[in-house]
Amino acid sequence: MSLADLTLAGLWAIVFLGSATTVSLTIKRTWFAGWRGSIGVVTTVLIGLCWALALGQLLGAVGWLRTLPLLGASVISAAAAVAFGRAGAGPQPDPEAQLDEATVQPSQALLVVATVVLVLVVAAIWVARTAIAVRGGIGDPDSLGYHLPFAATFAQTGVADQNRFVLPGLPVQFYPANDELLVAMALVLTKSVVFGAVKNLVLGGLVLVAADALGKAFGARLLAVGAAAVVLGLPVIAFSQPGEAVNDALVVFLLLGAVAVLAHARGRPAPYVLALVCAGAAVGTKLSAIAPGVALAGFALWLLATRVPAGRLRAAAAGAVGALAVGVSWYVRNAVSYGSPLPPARIGVGPFQLPQITTEVHQYSYSVAWYLVRGRALRKLWDGLGQAMGPLFLPVLVAVLFGIVVGLRSGDRFRRGLAAAAVVTGIGYLTTPASAYGAEGTPEGFVINVHYAAAALALGMVTAGIALAGRRWAAILPVVGCAVVAAGIPAGQRIAFWAPEIGGRSFAILVAAAAGGGVAAWMASRPGLLAWWRAGAAASTALAVVGVAVIVGQHPSAESDPLRRWAIREQPTRIAGWVPEVALLYGPGAPNRAVTLTRLADRAPVPLDSCPAWMQALRDGGFPFTGVIPGTQWQRWVEADAAFELVAERDGHGAIYRVVGPPDVSCAGAR
Repeated sequence: MSLADLTLAGLWAIVFLGSATTVSLTIKRTWFAGWRGSIGVVTTVLIGLCWALALGQLLGAVGWLRTLPLLGASVISAAAAVAFGRAGAGPQPDPEAQLDEATVQPSQALLVVATVVLVLVVAAIWVARTAIAVRGGIGDPDSLGYHLPFAATFAQTGVADQNRFVLPGLPVQFYPANDELLVAMALVLTKSVVFGAVKNLVLGGLVLVAADALGKAFGARLLAVGAAAVVLGLPVIAFSQPGEAVNDALVVFLLLGAVAVLAHARGRPAPYVLALVCAGAAVGTKLSAIAPGVALAGFALWLLATRVPAGRLRAAAAGAVGALAVGVSWYVRNAVSYGSPLPPARIGVGPFQLPQITTEVHQYSYSVAWYLVRGRALRKLWDGLGQAMGPLFLPVLVAVLFGIVVGLRSGDRFRRGLAAAAVVTGIGYLTTPASAYGAEGTPEGFVINVHYAAAALALGMVTAGIALAGRRWAAILPVVGCAVVAAGIPAGQRIAFWAPEIGGRSFAILVAAAAGGGVAAWMASRPGLLAWWRAGAAASTALAVVGVAVIVGQHPSAESDPLRRWAIREQPTRIAGWVPEVALLYGPGAPNRAVTLTRLADRAPVPLDSCPAWMQALRDGGFPFTGVIPGTQWQRWVEADAAFELVAERDGHGAIYRVVGPPDVSCAGAR
């Protein structure tokens, strides 16, 4: 990207973020007056996220997801928000909602040090892995297979339509795509996919802020932050979210942030509206978020009915409209195109059934509940938890159960509702199709798909943190959390099969920096040690910078990948074929167009597996390049035809051939 392009991209990003900030702060000042600190930050960001999703879906529905319409609409909405804010002062701060800082958990040396170390160790993992992705490129198969291709397609066409065949064999064209829409909007403005690599790092930090805001309402700030950090530090989360374009971090922030808003809502209707909109946004992000979204919506409506004496019906209606606006369009599109909001699922009552599309992976989409009910493969599931959550996963499960039980037995209505929401979310994970993906009796996909439980684990752990507030042994949560995260690092690197490992020596530097940060935090609480604390903080920062630099230096840059290098050299161009990790072919800023060649079987896409049909599709489309999977029949077809010339190949990921002549439709050489 040239200096002029970089400057322009920065300008567009500033205009858009400035508009988002204006809208968010105006609404916050009008309807959430008096909310400051972490709850103020969470509220502002949630409003901005929901605004961006609504704007993107509106423009994407009419094909205007382009730079000028996006900037124009953002500026207009910001101006409208300012005019609205001036027209009415809005509700004044509710004295009941003013938070008593004195109720915050008193600083205890062990609790402070353990929490700081835990947060910094988790931050070290997330920062390091994000830095690797920025330098070496996103490597997660799902990110390269459909998350990034969806975002690139939205940006290239201006239409937010996920019903596009990008990954034959998987029903990804039926998935909701709110997270991909946000990446597409950043791609439209900046012509860069860097946002896709760094967004989860930002969202992970916001999850901790949301935990602080929620814990603040119960005098458990440190405990809530520590509880959330444990979840972020579990191997399946810490080694799959940062630096990748996956969407679990967005769901967790929407859920935990909305719960924090509800914790501070009291008699105001606006927070319940925002929580309901966040529930819709979560449902519109991924299928496994349907249960968490429904649980959040039910929790918000229950609190609204019991807390708000007047105007609750209007608030419920406004929240429902907002939730539909930011979450339902993907399902409506499925219903229009395929006759069902969830075509792979069986939906209906008795003889009244919506059309169902059986895909290739349907036979492998077993849920954890399916195995639990039948008492099968339990040893494999148990061992899988050790890989997904680390060898010390049992204390995490015990903490979650402890928090839920204490919450359900609490005399506080909010804590009972929070625990119930955690239960519903957990049941949703257990019954999610493909949570134990694999052939019957062999749930080989269970380990990596434990990330579906991120929302349930976050709710359960924060509930446990709140339950420990004021207890003498409360510091056990962050202390054990440090052990859980540290023990899980090797396991995390094993399950992150798509990304390079973090070297033990360089990661030790980051852990040392975290320990130094914890000691510095303790010294800061001791009189007369302020100068030493400053020195310790500076040393920890220096160690962290050195550690990240060492880690990044150990991994190759994106240009070292042959497919990425080819995509940069040939842009802009068009490629047809079938490459599972198709995002490798788009190039920086996604100037290349990639088309997956498929045929329909029972209205679902499958690879175009006929050589004559393949060659005819290439001729009809006039494609200058074709991509195939190395070692498959597709590669044998093109290698047998003199019309194709190999130009780039990466084992297992794809091979690119230049079309140098008319393909032989008879496929005489391939027989």
